[in-house]
Amino acid sequence: MGQNTWDTGDLGFQYGSPLPNQTVAISGSFLSTGIPSQGVGGFQISQGDTNFLSLVAYDIQIVDGDTLADIFALILQDTVAIEAGYHVVGFGPGAVKLFIWMEDVDPALVAALIDTSFTLDSLDTLNPYISLSGQIEITEISSTGLSGNFAGAMVNTNLDMAFVSGGTFAVSNSLPVLEYAQGSLAYSEDSQTQVLEGELNPLQSTAGVGAYTTQQGDTINTHLLAYATEEPGDLSIYGLMLRGEAADYPVLGAAAEFVIGADPTELPLAVPFVIKHASPEQLITLLNSETPPALNDFDSLYLPAALDTVSFSYTAEGGLLAAFEGLLLANGLGETHLVTEAWSLGTNVTTAIDPVDAITPQTRSLVGRAFPNPFNSSVVIPLYLTSDARVQLTLFNLLGQAVLVQDAGTLTRGIHAYPLNLGRQQLGGGLYIFKISTSTGQAGSGTLIYLK
Repeated sequence: MGQNTWDTGDLGFQYGSPLPNQTVAISGSFLSTGIPSQGVGGFQISQGDTNFLSLVAYDIQIVDGDTLADIFALILQDTVAIEAGYHVVGFGPGAVKLFIWMEDVDPALVAALIDTSFTLDSLDTLNPYISLSGQIEITEISSTGLSGNFAGAMVNTNLDMAFVSGGTFAVSNSLPVLEYAQGSLAYSEDSQTQVLEGELNPLQSTAGVGAYTTQQGDTINTHLLAYATEEPGDLSIYGLMLRGEAADYPVLGAAAEFVIGADPTELPLAVPFVIKHASPEQLITLLNSETPPALNDFDSLYLPAALDTVSFSYTAEGGLLAAFEGLLLANGLGETHLVTEAWSLGTNVTTAIDPVDAITPQTRSLVGRAFPNPFNSSVVIPLYLTSDARVQLTLFNLLGQAVLVQDAGTLTRGIHAYPLNLGRQQLGGGLYIFKISTSTGQAGSGTLIYLK
């Protein structure tokens, strides 16, 4: 979940003037949504030539009917890697190293302080205490934990001084380490086609896709999760859990089938699910779970209501692909969705879905299964390019006549989703054959069923 993310821990310090005489102690999960609540967490990322480390602690309380927060933030930004050791408080060329203390402010600032685009100017009206001098020592920094201490002098915009002593922090990552922290999910739900993509990081991203693995004895569980924020606090979650022994999983470049079946003990097993109107806490619960979700845990959980299979493979580059088509899912009220999904996950940022078939790099580009298919207006065709190339699509009818030619321009090497909207064309319904060709000789083809 990012380069490094820590979601729970403890922070404490003393502050005051002329001597530190007030004690602050905050602990808990940063991802808690309860009120009143406390939490500590942080993250480390790199954006271009700039490295960020942010630690945020909050204590939310209800005071005279108003919801207010005490917030502490420790922020390090530099053009060099942020590592264990001493960091002097202050500003330098391309560097910011400071800590901030605010009392009785809007809790929404918690979200602002984990956004690397925030500026100190935006805090001026809140009269925060900002470190003027001192030091921050990082004693540990890794994917599993961040710890250290700090001390120094602070001043607010009224030029009131406060001194900090005995500052300590220790945060850790209770969430699974993601093997695939980013990717894409193309899905069709009751004929409505969408593509979710991005990094699986609910601390910063409103939508994301990722996967991780857990093991129970000889059984390996591969968890694929995608989420989209419909509105604050309301998520749609798409999941696919694959269970099998090591021999059930394919080797690189090959594919295997996992059965969506009624017997949960029969391996290899696939469990697709959809959760509507979920909370961020429920997403975190899924990330901490080794088993598929249960109906009594979620108000609007959709599970398979029919038998089918999931095609699962690893690309030669180490990416993960999974897909199923036209599966009926139902919730406890008998409400149903007809769902088609294609997952494409990798260690690099993806821009769209990947073909379901195994990829042979350096030889040709393959297209995957179009979504949805059949369709009545728009369709998305997965495309993988082994090099930058100019891309053209040609559509043929059953007589072999070219009825549509589209030039997509030059696309970069990697994964793309080629959109095709026949609702704008003067074409009749029926079966069509498409061919995608590139300026570098790569090609792929497939069939489409247009329901007009």
